[in-house]
Amino acid sequence: MVKKAYFFLVLASSLWALTVLGNSLQVFEEAVELLRKYYYNQKKISERLTPKAVEACRKKVNSESYEALYCLFDKIKDPYTKFLTPTEAKKELKRIKKLTVGLGLILDPFNSSIISEVQPHSSATKAGIKAKDYIIAINDVPIELLNEEEINEFLNYAPSGSKVKLNLKRGYLYFSANLSMQEVATVPIRTKILASNIAYIKIDDLLTDNAAKEFHNTLLSRPVSLSGGLIIDLRGNKGGLLKNAINISDDLLEKGLIVQTRSYLGKKEVYAKPNLSYTKPIVVLIDEKTASASEVIAAALKDNHRGLLVGVKSFGKGLVQQIKPLSDGSTVHITINRFYTPNDQEINKVGVPPHIWVKEADAQLQEGIAQIKKLKK
Repeated sequence: MVKKAYFFLVLASSLWALTVLGNSLQVFEEAVELLRKYYYNQKKISERLTPKAVEACRKKVNSESYEALYCLFDKIKDPYTKFLTPTEAKKELKRIKKLTVGLGLILDPFNSSIISEVQPHSSATKAGIKAKDYIIAINDVPIELLNEEEINEFLNYAPSGSKVKLNLKRGYLYFSANLSMQEVATVPIRTKILASNIAYIKIDDLLTDNAAKEFHNTLLSRPVSLSGGLIIDLRGNKGGLLKNAINISDDLLEKGLIVQTRSYLGKKEVYAKPNLSYTKPIVVLIDEKTASASEVIAAALKDNHRGLLVGVKSFGKGLVQQIKPLSDGSTVHITINRFYTPNDQEINKVGVPPHIWVKEADAQLQEGIAQIKKLKK
């Protein structure tokens, strides 16, 4: 009886392993099919994903790893066409659906040591942290030793549940708080009103599906404050959803071509609708990290003579990706188009040059303010 029981246990285990392996193979074949169907450069696909190359990756199919899929995407040599595991895909979807992991702190766009807002129900709220509190140190590292990117990593991208220690100042009171990273709503834009009623909008995130809506609502909710002109800060913005870039550009253009995309299926042009929300002067700040969807906004405003660009040439990512799900919960990012400016200039590996070149970050903002004042006259 023991031998029979052992035999059936081994058989069941073998059948389960075959089923899991079969599912892994199915996911692999789904990825191959999606790449061959949607990738924008079919010549490249036929050259890179030959039957021999696919078979070499197929042999790596393993129920316990995604080695075969990493092998497949590595063949294409496109850094933007990639595979995401179910865990990575779930995290990305949460971010798109306006959820991220953080402490609930929204920092002043001009001074990362000042807290401008605290999100409700966040760990920062529970710890009694308030707007206008100053951050002195993060995890015992003085904040003046950290750049903006490092501060963002500490406060918004640590693993869920991990602890972050903050040393803070409120007036003459110094205190510390140990906070837990938890799910909070993504804040895609930050706004500040400068002197002479010049509005400053920092677009931090174009990946969340509410970014364009937040921008639109800001334009409609601040008619008096926006009367002095608008500075849109796209510096450090690595892109996101193309639809956000199109909708934000549409809010600022009365007419004209926003962007054109091209693939083996042909060319598509997207034009602004006559629904202008804002008519005052616009300056756009860009830098070498302004990429992808944020470059679409910059180019649309530049080529339609609607906005003056200040800073340095943008990154130059002119490829559009589409997210496709696989049956095990993983996803693939597939480059489906190249995009071009309204003036028919390619952005990929080229970038968008500014009207006025200013290298130093603080000087870029000051130049933007000066240009707004000139445009108002």
